[in-house]
Amino acid sequence: MSVLSGIRVLEFEAIGPAPFGTMLLADMGADVLRVNRTEEASTSALEARGGASTPRGGTAAP
Repeated sequence: MSVLSGIRVLEFEAIGPAPFGTMLLADMGADVLRVNRTEEASTSALEARGGASTPRGGTAAP
């Protein structure tokens, strides 16, 4: 039996330390349910339209 067996965790964030933290909780036996944003509101959709920060693998344009 795991330390967090029977515990359920909802993850609503996909940036910052949240995914790493919920991964650790899952490794300790918690059931993790990840709730993702719709594609319209996601960061990747904003990047595809040119509305976000730095492109992947590159640097920001001056």
